[in-house]
Amino acid sequence: MPYIYVTVDNCRCLMMNMGYLDALGMKEEDIKDLDDYYDYLVKVKEEDVNGDGDAADEIPLFMRAGTLQLWGMTWGLDLSDSGGFQVKDDGKVVCGYADEKYKEMLIYFNKLYQEGLLNSEFSTANLDTQTALFSKNQVGSILHFISNCTGYSQKIDPSWEFEKDEPVIQPMEPLTGPYGDQHVYGREVLGSIFGITKSCDDPETLFSFFDYLYGEEAGILTWYGLEGLDYTRNGDKYTFSEQYVSNKDDYRSNNGYNFDGLPSYQYPGGYMVSQCQKIRDISASLSSCVMNPTVTFSYKLPEENEIIQAYAADLGTYFSENLVAFITGTRSLNEWDAYLKTLDSMHLSDVIKVYQAAVD
Repeated sequence: MPYIYVTVDNCRCLMMNMGYLDALGMKEEDIKDLDDYYDYLVKVKEEDVNGDGDAADEIPLFMRAGTLQLWGMTWGLDLSDSGGFQVKDDGKVVCGYADEKYKEMLIYFNKLYQEGLLNSEFSTANLDTQTALFSKNQVGSILHFISNCTGYSQKIDPSWEFEKDEPVIQPMEPLTGPYGDQHVYGREVLGSIFGITKSCDDPETLFSFFDYLYGEEAGILTWYGLEGLDYTRNGDKYTFSEQYVSNKDDYRSNNGYNFDGLPSYQYPGGYMVSQCQKIRDISASLSSCVMNPTVTFSYKLPEENEIIQAYAADLGTYFSENLVAFITGTRSLNEWDAYLKTLDSMHLSDVIKVYQAAVD
């Protein structure tokens, strides 16, 4: 029994600081590709766009630990939720971390890092770091979940009003990559997989409970909360309370809303209800650009599991360590061929064969 995600809801995309754009005299449509985006980052670094008198405290691009891999989609690569493996249009499974396009991505981000356009602690920065920077209006752009736009805007401007003011942080139309790719990143439709043990005395009652969890009543309860407290309803229109929208002291999570720890499903529009109408409209417009993982959960044969258990974790660690090393310059990109040779010795081809068999 799975937890089911709605993959077009709550994509991960590039979001920009509208106040910074205004200060630079720029518009969203001025930033179409990676070159345009680089120009924006340089201007943010050079000018006092947050107006605090310090031209050196802005972070042109902020990325949290483990999220820079999302940028692979701009090169047509899935480096994130799939572990770096993806199915091409011809049905062949490949590893993005061994692709020449990935090398091009590393060159681009090494340049951003060396020029101070990417936050230097991108490999270790956590939520606390991010919150502190937004609270001081020091972030020019970020690639993360679109459902965070409201929270980011509220951090920058505590007086920001939900449906009255324009969001300070807004999603961009996806940048066009070097090979024409223009994506936002979705997620695997099947989340956690749940089951029962053979010692269960009363499976009928348990599965009746599962049935309830997949129903509309539970979907509304676990995503929208309690009627009269968290929302009022007029036909199909929901109006959410200030308590729900402001999410002070992490109100929604503490009450178990937006919870994927049971067999159930993400109620359609669930993440978006905490966003203002502008963000909901942009999210809907991005649905045709969503790139979902193509190598997804599947059960493996015993001998296939042995291969995954023997090699996949070490490969994942090697991918992550070298991404950081190549971008920060502690390992030269002149060692790319040696890097690929090491991947061969770590049985990358054997792991690909397992995923290929599962896909086939």
